[in-house]
Amino acid sequence: MLHVNISVLVFGHEPNYIPIPDVSLQLTQTGISASELIRLTVAKQISAMTAAKNQPESIAQSVQHQYLHPDDVEQMQAEGKIALAKPLTTSTPVINVEQEAAKAITAFRNKRFKIFIDGEEVQDVDQLCQLHNDSNIKFLRLIPLVGG
Repeated sequence: MLHVNISVLVFGHEPNYIPIPDVSLQLTQTGISASELIRLTVAKQISAMTAAKNQPESIAQSVQHQYLHPDDVEQMQAEGKIALAKPLTTSTPVINVEQEAAKAITAFRNKRFKIFIDGEEVQDVDQLCQLHNDSNIKFLRLIPLVGG
């Protein structure tokens, strides 16, 4: 059994940003595609926030912050400000893990965040990532500059 640690770094976030917790994964093999790593990570992050008794609204907002969809970025750019915080609706969101994982994979393809495994950058969503016991994986959220 292989144990890896995953942390999330987000710089320049809004004051009301709710962080995504660091998580660990137990894997049965040393090679995993970047897309599968993203899928497993998102599922584990949502599971960890649910286990911590976070409200569904908080979980949805945290995941949305980390894995902004390109359409969200374009809409915010048209409004003149790209920000991580969006007002929540009054209805309780239903969190679909597979849907959130698909958004995260798309965000990675569109370079909205980077993944580093033991200091080495993952270049492609289809890349086979070689892991070892206690590999450190970092998801780094990239915040576009205003006007950029």
